[in-house]
Amino acid sequence: MTKIPKPIGARKLTFWPLVDGTDTDLIPAQYGTAVRLSRLITITTTPVFAEGVLESDDGLEEDEATLVAVDVAINASQLTDAIRAATLGHSMDDGGGILYNVNDVAPMGALGWEELLSGGGTPKYKKVILYKGKFKEFAETANSVVQSGKTYQTHNIGGRFYRREYDGNLKYSLREDTPNANAVKLAAWFTTPQEYGDTLGTTVATPTADPVAGAVVAGSTVALACATSGAVIRYTLDGSTPGANSTPYDGPILINEALTIKASAFKAGMNPSLVLSAAYTLS
Repeated sequence: MTKIPKPIGARKLTFWPLVDGTDTDLIPAQYGTAVRLSRLITITTTPVFAEGVLESDDGLEEDEATLVAVDVAINASQLTDAIRAATLGHSMDDGGGILYNVNDVAPMGALGWEELLSGGGTPKYKKVILYKGKFKEFAETANSVVQSGKTYQTHNIGGRFYRREYDGNLKYSLREDTPNANAVKLAAWFTTPQEYGDTLGTTVATPTADPVAGAVVAGSTVALACATSGAVIRYTLDGSTPGANSTPYDGPILINEALTIKASAFKAGMNPSLVLSAAYTLS
């Protein structure tokens, strides 16, 4: 393994948890609601390579180094317990306490930030996304940084980020000073993880229901569909607005009582669809 650390001055550190059951060989990655982490002081990224050497009778035949992961070391201002719980898999109670349990597992997710580019004039940034990884538990020892006679506490946290299973993508970045840089994608960078080649001006098609809302006989089923290829439909039956963590649609919904189906469709790199609201009564 070859590692080359690179310290970076950056800001707007953001984490998106990966939705369970996504990013498989057949299902693209879907992400939950963005979690804004503490104010970032420094971040160090270290590419991890798998190296291989093929030798023949005449000597060196092939020498390859393949990027397999990126290690991330973060120095940030104080991390709140809510942030620790969200990124390390712990639980918070109603009183604001945090529980550490031996069965806690840090969630997989995407990490984003932006780096200030050198040069005068209006500040411009390079925006970065690492698509899939998780943070490691960190020591409770805090560093105290003294500046201008004032003492500040900082924390260090680290993680490793890998390629996605579905498409093999590991990292994506976009510079604001790039000619014809996609303004829509730049503006939405910290809303949802951006994707190579996709224009975030595109919104997933609103799901449709068959039969349409109205009176049906008990025992009827309602099928949901979405015209956007590869989109995942998620729905609720309790009147709440569906989000990236709502129940995934995997087959017709049985109607045995009056209810309202609310559904939205999601696809990585696109805006979520508008919400379908279909109310059913029994005839």
